Amino acid sequence: LRDNRCPPALLNSLAAAYFGEPIDIRVEGNNSRDRLHNLLEGDTTLIEAVLTALRDSIKRGDLPDDAEILQLRANNPMSRPFLAGLEELSEPEKKPPLNKRQVRQAIAFYYTSVPLRYYRGDKPHWYQWLLARHPEVVSDVLIESVRSELRNGEEHFPEAPKLAFSKEHEEVARLVSLTLLELFPVRCASAQLGLLNALLIAALLHCEKEAFEKLLERKLSFPSMNIAQRVYWLTAGFFVSPASYCETLETLVSVHEQRIRHLADFFTTYRDQAAWAKLFDRFDVQELTLLTRLLGGSYRPISFSSRVMSYDGTQVMTTDLVAALLNRLSSLPSPEATAALESLSSDNALHPWRFNIMNAAYRQNKIRREASFRYHDIPTVLQTLDNLKPANAADLAALTMDSLSDMAKRIRDGNTSGWRQYWNMDSPEDEDLCRNTLLLNLQLKFEPLGIDAQPEGRYADDKRADIRVAYGNFNVPVEIKKSTHRDLWRAIKEQLIAKYTRDPGADGYGIYLVFWFGAEGCQMPPSGKRPSSAHELQERLLDTLSPDEKFKITICVIDVSKR
Repeated sequence: LRDNRCPPALLNSLAAAYFGEPIDIRVEGNNSRDRLHNLLEGDTTLIEAVLTALRDSIKRGDLPDDAEILQLRANNPMSRPFLAGLEELSEPEKKPPLNKRQVRQAIAFYYTSVPLRYYRGDKPHWYQWLLARHPEVVSDVLIESVRSELRNGEEHFPEAPKLAFSKEHEEVARLVSLTLLELFPVRCASAQLGLLNALLIAALLHCEKEAFEKLLERKLSFPSMNIAQRVYWLTAGFFVSPASYCETLETLVSVHEQRIRHLADFFTTYRDQAAWAKLFDRFDVQELTLLTRLLGGSYRPISFSSRVMSYDGTQVMTTDLVAALLNRLSSLPSPEATAALESLSSDNALHPWRFNIMNAAYRQNKIRREASFRYHDIPTVLQTLDNLKPANAADLAALTMDSLSDMAKRIRDGNTSGWRQYWNMDSPEDEDLCRNTLLLNLQLKFEPLGIDAQPEGRYADDKRADIRVAYGNFNVPVEIKKSTHRDLWRAIKEQLIAKYTRDPGADGYGIYLVFWFGAEGCQMPPSGKRPSSAHELQERLLDTLSPDEKFKITICVIDVSKR
């Protein structure tokens, strides 16, 4: 041991005990010294001799060079002794005591036989130093290591995820990703897709776009490429140039369950939120919407309580992925994002996700309103005060409600008995005729102010509000019901709020107008007694709104009941 002439097989067993890896016998201990102490029964002289042999193992004349190490891979008995010796000799942030040949040997040993349980994900000091100061040497050996693995049909390369997601490996990833992707066979085993996935992500994050695009075109030109790999390459192309690969990717995977699963695997094999957030930032509304349709149409959302019982990890992670896509859409304050979420909410294939989509639409509307808010200048404010011309949707809603309230008083108490217009002999008039009668008076009031009031204003999902009051680029929907209508208690939520106030021009404002024809015939509420007056009906309808909804939704009940 002291003379550095110990047989490699014996040194390998001693180094395995040092790293806590059982080969011949399992040795307990919290660290390498404890394990050697237990193995050698506390013989300090012998322990020191073993440590000396391990330190000197990096200088042995019978060590193979890096090319031979890569060829032998895990069958080299000197890998553990060499790495154990480096553990003893190297110190944090200091140059390791290695010459050029030994540097390449160290990297080759590390890539082919890393004692993973010992390092527990932490890189050894000497490797960290080389990554920071000599990434080109690390890259050179890494390329040859992966080339050897691919040639031998190996399925896993432990450093692959680090190329994609480790900050310390960024320069190495830039130097090796395109070369390794060029080497990757167009037909591969399914277990090798993890390596391909990591390399594609690394290239997306760290390599030059033009060079990557040329490689994508070259690889995708091979007709013999297996389908799973083609999905991976097309998905990477979708990130590089969405316009070029959007249609091809959609055509390839749509309605194919297994291909959709490959698409989901591309996103869920490695989970690094920061990296994926950076990649998703490249996407516009159209790309985010496409991915949501493709993935959400094939996977149902899994609730938190159901995850413990689920054995499908891809489905669990895809739930998180679709949620992340919706969250990204909801963070965009553009009209396109509003339209996209409205379209997704009406897609029958995404019905299981409707609750999630509606929540995203609500958040997006709020963000858009905040982003579009502007303080008006003094002339606009003065114009509003002097001429009653609205400056925003809130002004328009208040002005409309004020006008409707004034009309309600004249209809009920005016000397012309205006309430009679809403009756056909002894029966209430049709709802459309009631609306038209009211609308005519409203138009006469608004015309001098340049405010437009029209029947059946078009809103989201091609739905139409009974009246659309508009001025400039904002509007207020007015939903009308008779007190006898069967949807009297539901329409305020299911129609006015859910379908009309979502319009960007409405800014969340809306008016719910009810014609009160008397207690007899009024629809029964979900709970409690039937209202006995127009005022009571208005109060009961207000009680159905949340505090936030009351801020922007107003209710007007016009009493047209017979005396």
